[in-house]
Amino acid sequence: MAILLVAVLGLFTLLHPVALDLRPGDANVKSVGGFSWQSAASVFVFPGEHTLRAEREGYVPAEIRVKVGGPSAAQALIHLVKLPGKLNVDTGGVKAEISADGARLGAVPGIVDVPAGDRTLTFRAPRYLDHVERLTIAGGGERQDLKVQLKPNFAVITLASVPAG
Repeated sequence: MAILLVAVLGLFTLLHPVALDLRPGDANVKSVGGFSWQSAASVFVFPGEHTLRAEREGYVPAEIRVKVGGPSAAQALIHLVKLPGKLNVDTGGVKAEISADGARLGAVPGIVDVPAGDRTLTFRAPRYLDHVERLTIAGGGERQDLKVQLKPNFAVITLASVPAG
């Protein structure tokens, strides 16, 4: 048993730290296809080239290549991007196009994916005035509901003429 413990400790002395600039800080980082051990703001790996993969629920996974064991300490900057939010739009049955910050997202009523963050949403439908709405999208796959009242850009008029008809 003592030999096994010495062997394991000897193996750990061969590991090199990779300093992580990680956002969110609680993401899980590991070496793809190799041994790694994450502790606080570092991940420990054996010397060589590694692909580090960071994952956290509600975020898009990210990978970065690092070289470990050279003359300078290895560092990795990994900032994960939140998954889009699910926006359930009720337009009262009016078919409209939705865009966020100028980028077309799709058709509503219904559920559309919207990037996380503060967004300017524009709703456009034939014969209706454009409707602009500011909304903070939570992201991470979270569902939010939005009711939009589109105002008609038309009117019903009655004409009377002399002679009639």
